[in-house]
Amino acid sequence: MINLSSMFAKSPFKPLRDHMDKVVESVAPLKDFFDALHQGNYSKVEEIQQQISLAEEEA
Repeated sequence: MINLSSMFAKSPFKPLRDHMDKVVESVAPLKDFFDALHQGNYSKVEEIQQQISLAEEEA
């Protein structure tokens, strides 16, 4: 006899939602990145770029 719980697969939405949250974290600093770039604040640009890169790796 088939176990009733085995008939239903785990929902793919939780991992997908987690991924979407990480993507949002990745793009959130872009405005500050471009503001710093426009102002010529290259140390801030590099700092934000590293922050974005770390968030992308987690996504």
